[in-house]
Amino acid sequence: MRTLIRKDQLALMGALLAFVLGLSGTALADGPATFEEALALAAKENKIVVADFYTDW
Repeated sequence: MRTLIRKDQLALMGALLAFVLGLSGTALADGPATFEEALALAAKENKIVVADFYTDW
C-alpha cells in the first residue's frame, strides 16, 4: 500500500516550516531598543507592552 506522504517528504516540509517560522520572528527585532522606549511608544500608540521572557535553565 502506498503512503500519501513519505518520511523524507515530511521531514522536508517540517524543515521548511521551521525555516519560515524562524524568519517571521526577525521582524520583531526592529522595535524599541529599551524598555523605556517601548513604554513611550506604547503610550503614544495607546497600546500595551508585553514583556516575554525565556530561559532554558
